Amino acid sequence: MLAELAAALPRLTGQDWSGGEDRVLAPVRQGDLVETFVFHGEMEACDSVQVHAPELQETRLVTIRSVLEDGTPVQASDTVVELEDGDFQRALEGARDEVEVAQAELEKVRFDLQNDGIDLELNVKRRELELEKARAMVIEDAIVFSKIELQKAKLGVEQAEMELKYAQAALGEFRQKREATLKVKELQLQQARRKIDIQQENISRSVIRAPGAGIVYKPFIRLNNEMGRIEAGKVVRCGDKLLELPNLDRFRGVSYVPTVEYPYLTPGSPATLTLTIAPDRVFPAVLESKEPYPISRNERLGRNDPEGFLKEYKVSFALSGTDPVFRPGLTFKAEIATVIATGCTFLPRAALARPNGDRATVWMQAPGGAVERQIRTGRKGVAFIEVLEGLRPGDQVCLDFPLEEEGEDEDEDL
Repeated sequence: MLAELAAALPRLTGQDWSGGEDRVLAPVRQGDLVETFVFHGEMEACDSVQVHAPELQETRLVTIRSVLEDGTPVQASDTVVELEDGDFQRALEGARDEVEVAQAELEKVRFDLQNDGIDLELNVKRRELELEKARAMVIEDAIVFSKIELQKAKLGVEQAEMELKYAQAALGEFRQKREATLKVKELQLQQARRKIDIQQENISRSVIRAPGAGIVYKPFIRLNNEMGRIEAGKVVRCGDKLLELPNLDRFRGVSYVPTVEYPYLTPGSPATLTLTIAPDRVFPAVLESKEPYPISRNERLGRNDPEGFLKEYKVSFALSGTDPVFRPGLTFKAEIATVIATGCTFLPRAALARPNGDRATVWMQAPGGAVERQIRTGRKGVAFIEVLEGLRPGDQVCLDFPLEEEGEDEDEDL
């Protein structure tokens, strides 16, 4: 690619071009059209147990109190991370105070309602006695009472019946009110006790234990929308990945490739990985898989800049073996050789003068100088393109052909 850019400098800088012999030429070749791509990425373990921040109730962010260092061997149930639980302890004390207050209010309301119920029941019994007394005052055949006194006694009975009815209705309403009031206070007490359970559970989850045996690895990941590694004092969200316990027996490489090069990558293509810490060693690999959907750098790296809007695809490399130098997080350079077409005629894409769909113009070296030739193209790579018609293997094409200026094109149109 550097040679092709250097060849294009004369026409980009406006130097004169002639059809002489001192031309930058490239041959038309026959064979497999193979493109080589170079990417950078990181090593990761194929099998790894992830440790996440616990899902806590009534809280979204937590602070790391302590965490084990990279490479620390652990067994199942060993403590690997501790979270700050001071807020939970204070909330627990407050919840216990609320329980005591709710319990006292419930007892007081129950006592008051009991007294009010006794008063209403006594009032009903009092009205029943008054009704019996009023009825006893009504004597139909008595000659000692005048008609006015008899009518007055009957009115007294009606009044006593009405007062008894009201007293009974008040007692019935009170009993319903008593049940509702006690239910509300009991619910308040249950809510206060639930706060105790929540805070006790949060405190118990603040100690994160290893789900299995392994070696601690702190990846560089997004924590609370910021890229970094877990450390004491770091604020993280509930559910964030904190640690990994990788299996060091098998590793793979992971890279993120631009969208322009993604279509040319084929799973199964051979590749080589060169570790940054061991540049003199090359490890054979195979392009194992590629994700079907892209992701932006802003989303992946937790950034917010114009460059981060670029979309990239995740691809994975399978290593043919293992090595003691392999560790999670090691950076590497990957070279992939992808076959675009087999048994074809192809030339550099830099030689195309006026590409238009599957048609293009090239300048071909001839005995009398460079001449234009119309060709038909086929499958395309990043640096090379297949030729279907117009050229044969061995033909020489010019890479420093003249560029047409916009002013000349406008004059020709006029």
